[in-house]
Amino acid sequence: MRVLLICAVPEEARATVRRLGPTRKVAIGPYPNCVTSSSATGAMSFTAISAGFGEAAAATATATALSVDPSIDLVINTGIAGGFAPRIGVGQVVIADHILAADLGAEDPGSPGARVRLSAMGYEGGEIECDATLVRRAAAITHARVGMILTVSTITASQARLNDFIQRHPQALAEAMEGHGVAVAATAHGKAFLELRAISNPVGVRDIGSWSMDEALVALSDAVYALLNSPDSHRLLQS
Repeated sequence: MRVLLICAVPEEARATVRRLGPTRKVAIGPYPNCVTSSSATGAMSFTAISAGFGEAAAATATATALSVDPSIDLVINTGIAGGFAPRIGVGQVVIADHILAADLGAEDPGSPGARVRLSAMGYEGGEIECDATLVRRAAAITHARVGMILTVSTITASQARLNDFIQRHPQALAEAMEGHGVAVAATAHGKAFLELRAISNPVGVRDIGSWSMDEALVALSDAVYALLNSPDSHRLLQS
């Protein structure tokens, strides 16, 4: 199985591949600092890309990599995220069963700063339901929590926005910035995808110095290693 790992920043990419064995640097299109497995682990090989922040960057990198290497079977957006406390805690891992582009839509005139989903306006887009069987298998291997992950373009730092997200999205466990873009690109290319995140901080806490980055990155490394090296890993994509 060929796996594409899409991260926002090099720190996430390094953590993602840290336990996966020897790697070598490769260039993929305009991305010069990608890493790929030096040798396949059993029937598994991987390539990791640091795409940059945000949905557009993530979607572009994903689409580029899938165009360069159509043999990729599974796309995983990995990284850290903010978690909606007390639904999920720092150091825990979440896998998305739904991915929502939370900033995509229209402003709600009755609630300044809130968004009306595209679906409520009669349009498609902005919401992706992940493959339930793949999510269930991945969560069983990694012992991850399963729930909605919001894709945002701005990190939540106000109590008003936090309260709005908690009220409007009761199934949301985390917010991040790239998942929806990765999922859209993977779907366009007909590829299976996952979003897997380790929680570094509660949503709403903007003091980066207080975030548990090291704990989250270790949890991320462990989860990706388990996902790609478990005896059940070969069953992830079985029908």
